[in-house]
Amino acid sequence: MQVRCLMVLFLCGCSSVPAPQSPEQRALDSCFFRADQNGWSVLKAAPINAGELKAIIPAGWKSAAALEDGYQQLWFRHTDGRMQVCSLFAMGDLPAVCSKLKYEFVQSTNGWIARPEPPVVCY
Repeated sequence: MQVRCLMVLFLCGCSSVPAPQSPEQRALDSCFFRADQNGWSVLKAAPINAGELKAIIPAGWKSAAALEDGYQQLWFRHTDGRMQVCSLFAMGDLPAVCSKLKYEFVQSTNGWIARPEPPVVCY
């Protein structure tokens, strides 16, 4: 009887341990809330036209930490063709999704259009 109880406790304890996250899921979690991740996939490297895309962000939208070198930048592509760059920077003990800047790029008939994503306020 004691062995059965120990086995049940052991099995229950093991099943409650969360599975390790893949690097792709960690990247998505750093830049998107779970409800907003559908359709997005992380790119292994910046797209070939990353410089062109960053250059079309109007200067008024850029903040000091926007897309400077030294901050981790993650690139994503949506199934509908949109792209996003997410620049992560440390901000106290806040989770990554609360300390990031994100810009979305949409292709139009005249080329790409940049749209800033609203900042996330966590408190």
